Amino acid sequence: MHDLELVNLADESLLPCQVTAQNDDETYELRLNRAGASSIKVRSSIDFEDTLRQLRAELQQQNLLLLCNGFRRDAFVSSMSPQMSEGLSCYLVVTGEPV
Repeated sequence: MHDLELVNLADESLLPCQVTAQNDDETYELRLNRAGASSIKVRSSIDFEDTLRQLRAELQQQNLLLLCNGFRRDAFVSSMSPQMSEGLSCYLVVTGEPV
């Protein structure tokens, strides 16, 4: 379980939440829980990166943004990330420096 924060884009308030990742041989699942709201559960048969994209789309419909490295503008997911980390890792890129 990872303690993270959501940003409410309407008023820029921060909302604490927990994100739990689970996988079995066929399915990758992310579950987001926050106080006073129904949990959000998304699944993918590809990897966690695909699941994270689905979670982002769901949160954007609710005018929310999850604060995590995978959503940063300077985040880069290599082509080997799905094989090496099941889509759970990324590189944070600094202009002018090698990845």
